[in-house]
Amino acid sequence: MDSEKHPGEQQNDSEIPSSLDDLGPDSNRYCPGVRNLNWKGRFLRGFVALFGFIGVIIYNERWPSVLDHPLLFTAGLIVLSFITALAFLQSFLSFCVVDAFLGRTNISGLFQKVSSDAHKLDKKRAFLILGGALVLGLLFSALLLIKEVGSTL
Repeated sequence: MDSEKHPGEQQNDSEIPSSLDDLGPDSNRYCPGVRNLNWKGRFLRGFVALFGFIGVIIYNERWPSVLDHPLLFTAGLIVLSFITALAFLQSFLSFCVVDAFLGRTNISGLFQKVSSDAHKLDKKRAFLILGGALVLGLLFSALLLIKEVGSTL
């Protein structure tokens, strides 16, 4: 029975966990490609996402009266929606895209460099988050633009 643990054996605590399940809800441990952000970073990004969402709604309601060109209005709406979605995903996933591309983590409150293997995993996750934020931003913008087109008919 290989899966049995012997009383004299110790687990290797220096091993890096491979998923958030291994970390627990209140853990402050870095996990390559999964988690590189502490609770303060999550809170800050959640705050930005909330105000971004409010900003998108206000922009959608007020900006057409100031700027009448539909291409500029649409581009502004997409950019604002993308930034909001990016902040939301980073907060929800406990993962900072900028830190991932720079090869560092801020999980302990201080910036620390990560290994090259961890940097590769972090960059892969960062690209996935950026792609997801772009899709969410485009979908949210499309929903708001459909409402605008419907109200002008």
